[in-house]
Amino acid sequence: MKSKTTFQKIDYTFIIRFLIDSLLAKKWTGYIKYLTIRNLFIIISSSFLFSYSSYGQSNNCNAKITVENNGYTDSASATEGVLYKMIITNNSTSTDTYILSSVNVNSNSKNPDDSATNPNVTLNTIFLDTQKNTITEVTLDPRESIHFFSKLTIPSGTTPSKWSNNQILATSTRCSSYKVDTILYTYVLNPNNN
Repeated sequence: MKSKTTFQKIDYTFIIRFLIDSLLAKKWTGYIKYLTIRNLFIIISSSFLFSYSSYGQSNNCNAKITVENNGYTDSASATEGVLYKMIITNNSTSTDTYILSSVNVNSNSKNPDDSATNPNVTLNTIFLDTQKNTITEVTLDPRESIHFFSKLTIPSGTTPSKWSNNQILATSTRCSSYKVDTILYTYVLNPNNN
């Protein structure tokens, strides 16, 4: 019993080095077999638990975000901006809350008309529920879908006749690294052409 307590206090790096050196020297084969089998069991058990917890996390965090009727491309006027009607679905087996955010991705995506993205502009984004109240997150039960709006507005002084590409993200609060996204392509109308 005392030797087990002493063994547990030894640094694992030392044990691994000791095992390798002993195996190479072909000494203490009975003791090494015991330690090797024991350590092998610990490594396999730890790997199984880690992969099981990773699987459980990814299985419990599964969502989808889309734009209704595939309306990913639209135009915005200086006075009204544009409303995209979004759908978010929680495909997991657990209730989850998703934090909504928007990131400008002009330099990382392609304009719908294949024009250059370097003259693209940046728009403001807010999120609204179906009653047009401002929101920052949505909570969904398992297998539930809800609608919300992404409203993009044009800041004063923005050059018209330019594109803006905005990534809409929904980040899970159950699984810190899980998020779903989609990109909205908005063309800023020239008020002189109306």
